Amino acid sequence: MKTDYLIVGAGLSGLYIAHQLEKMGKNFRIIEARDRIGGRILSHPIIDPAADLSSLDCVDMGPSWFWPQMHPRITQLIDNLMLPIFPQYSQGAYLLEISTKQRSYSL
Repeated sequence: MKTDYLIVGAGLSGLYIAHQLEKMGKNFRIIEARDRIGGRILSHPIIDPAADLSSLDCVDMGPSWFWPQMHPRITQLIDNLMLPIFPQYSQGAYLLEISTKQRSYSL
């Protein structure tokens, strides 16, 4: 296999550099150890995935939260890639479980 660029890992950074190389018309290959792409970015169903539910019935299991006012560069990247976003709510009660401890918070 001959290629000009070899990208190791199909996480967010690997996929972004592949996107940039594709736009420049460069020859590249991506190799990934896992059986899926996305790296640490993963939305995991919180109930039976076979049920007919919207994609919001998932929990994000990686670095997928951002705040547009605090992260203008990632906001621009998301806009450039035309990725969908949904609002991150910051009011109300939520539960955080770390290991065997549970803590309740209210914002």
